[in-house]
Amino acid sequence: MAVPSLSCLLVLAGLSAASALWQEDLTPRRYVPLDERSMLRFAGNVSHKDHFRLLENDGSSLLIGARNIVFNISLTDLTERRDERLEWHSEPQDVQLCIMKGLDEEACHNYIRVLAKRGDDQLFVCGTNSYKPKCRHYQKHPDVGYLPKGGQRDGRGLCPYDPNHNSTVTFVDGETYAGTVADLASSDPLIYRDKRPLRTDKLELKQLNAPSFVGSMDYGDHVYFFFRETAVEYINCGKRSYSRVARVCKKDRGGPYKYKNKWTSFLKSRLNCSIPGEYPFYFDEIQSISTVQSGVYGGRPEEVLYAVFTTPVNSIPGSAICAFRMADLVDTFAGAFKHQEDMNSNWLPLKNSQVPSPRPGLCVNDSRQLSDAHLNFIQSHPLMDGAVPSLHGRPLLARTSLRHRFTKIAVDPQVQAADGTLYDVLFIGTDNGRVLKAVNAASGSGTVRAEPVLIEELEVLANGAAITNLLVSRQPDAPPRLIVVTDDEVRALPLHRCGDKALRCADCVRLQDPYCGWEAAGQRCAPVDSPAWPEGVAVVQNVSHGVHPHCPPSPDREPKILYQEATTPPSTASSPPEPCVCGSGSAPAGSGQDSDSDSDSDVRLERGRYNALERGHKVLDILEQPKASYPGAESQFVTGVEPAVYSAETLAVAVVTTCLLAMVIGFLAGWLFSRRCWRMRNEPYYETPHLDHQSKMKQLETAAAQGKPDNRCDQNFLNTEPPSVLLSKQINLVVNQTKNSNGKNANSAADNKPLQKVRKMYL
Repeated sequence: MAVPSLSCLLVLAGLSAASALWQEDLTPRRYVPLDERSMLRFAGNVSHKDHFRLLENDGSSLLIGARNIVFNISLTDLTERRDERLEWHSEPQDVQLCIMKGLDEEACHNYIRVLAKRGDDQLFVCGTNSYKPKCRHYQKHPDVGYLPKGGQRDGRGLCPYDPNHNSTVTFVDGETYAGTVADLASSDPLIYRDKRPLRTDKLELKQLNAPSFVGSMDYGDHVYFFFRETAVEYINCGKRSYSRVARVCKKDRGGPYKYKNKWTSFLKSRLNCSIPGEYPFYFDEIQSISTVQSGVYGGRPEEVLYAVFTTPVNSIPGSAICAFRMADLVDTFAGAFKHQEDMNSNWLPLKNSQVPSPRPGLCVNDSRQLSDAHLNFIQSHPLMDGAVPSLHGRPLLARTSLRHRFTKIAVDPQVQAADGTLYDVLFIGTDNGRVLKAVNAASGSGTVRAEPVLIEELEVLANGAAITNLLVSRQPDAPPRLIVVTDDEVRALPLHRCGDKALRCADCVRLQDPYCGWEAAGQRCAPVDSPAWPEGVAVVQNVSHGVHPHCPPSPDREPKILYQEATTPPSTASSPPEPCVCGSGSAPAGSGQDSDSDSDSDVRLERGRYNALERGHKVLDILEQPKASYPGAESQFVTGVEPAVYSAETLAVAVVTTCLLAMVIGFLAGWLFSRRCWRMRNEPYYETPHLDHQSKMKQLETAAAQGKPDNRCDQNFLNTEPPSVLLSKQINLVVNQTKNSNGKNANSAADNKPLQKVRKMYL
């Protein structure tokens, strides 16, 4: 019975360690249901899906790549400027050829997958063109907008064939750098530059192994590409995806001879976004990156990049946001190279003495003068041994959920709070049509640590469509908005909702939203940077802790909001719920009264709970619990309906309880089984009842022949004796006797004769 005990102890130890390191799923301070009135909407074509993907700012308008069209949308009211729409349809012969290849009609259109501005008045556009990629240049004219400039050019190496393939393009110094595929079957991935053509090796798995690109950027002397791919260093243990960052030098001119069209500076490294521990839990699949943000992090000026990571689809459903310092990213490429001696060997760091000079991957004046040893090394050793560490040593925000995964991220950088502290506000899109708004509450401290706060969870789309792109838009003549893109439509929503349901000072401060503060004179929660804010009025705000001495919470106790599912017959479940504003002592909407009286508030809440239960809706149970004793303790402020989330401690208790019950049940079952086996093993031998009955009948016949009385009427005569009597019976002896008549034992070892047949006699 020691094995179950050991297993339970190991499970308990593992869960205890995980609960200390794993970030518990955060509950949003406020849940905002879908509100069409607060959003702007652009639907595009009604007859078919537009497959919106790309966004490009063009002054006060937004260029959006779609199917056969580049829409030009005003950022002020999200209406289309139809006179500046760019239409580009595939030629009929290209459509027919696409259908002959076995593709359906939906795929045989021109999906715009490359869209970027080259200067103020030039636009570069590439489309799939019915699985025959083409590119065009457009020139902007004052009166008519963009018009084609020149003819079409081949788009292979710049644009994918498949509209669903993930590709990326960056323009640097008049040149196009692309990460995509160069064939119809998507079997030839490459990183390509067009004007001075260079590419990665074809069918070289050490460089690119089935990559899925998510972004690229220009930084310093290099162009960086972010993607996920099948890890070649893990191939001996199975198949697994890793997140990568690769770079090439902008001054790279290729090598001599057979290397003249190949990169001589291509290197790549792994991105480490994981929960730390003895066995780290990795979020291995990168999904999106932000632009590089310059600001103050940990008390020092830094350049930081945010990225979205997820677990594989057949794994524990998890998503995470990790931040990376660009200095750490650059330093990774100065470390050791990863080397494999042969195909069955492990990948190990290479000694510096085996690295040629100049160091591979550096930008040299003329790469065509490099030696063959240098070029052979860079072709066979593109992978760095070290991984890029995350800024906080762990994800800034992590969530495990069966309902959704993170897809995209947009950052409103260095938003200034009332006390002058700068915060990066993160907007995270999901695959079920929601947007999460988060901030690191520890940004104002002098150390680099993660204290994430989930301010809001917004329902943007009722149909739960996946969000394919996000963009923070700030225009002089329009309020700042968040642009949300899906396959079917584009929506714009405000960056903050300060006054919505935050009717008390404590509720406003508890949001920990850098945009919002409490105005004591006007008794309202308002945007801090609003021009309508009265001059000289102090702003009550505390983003780091969520409490403020000028608006203390309820004395002695704070409410914790939980959810309970009410069950009633279906006939009454369709009635509308009672209007309710959820918060710390908030009055119901439209009551026009303050809710400082605890008794009145309890009566109203209990009445509303009873009415909602009668109609079968989800209701809020407000349970009183002792307030945290430490300064700045925060309570969850939720206004909406979300299911309960179980913590790691709850899971640990459940597992340990199950193990203990299994041990007790196993012990009892084993004890009963052993007792039964012991009884059967020690049970005495006795004759079978039917043989004993025959023996008694023979005795009766013998007695009758000798003239003795017949006692067969005796009740106990024919009964089988109990085991105690049977123990005294003699057991039949079996004696081996040979067929020889001389009386010797034929099987005796003294007689050197072969074994003979033996007959048995019963005495």
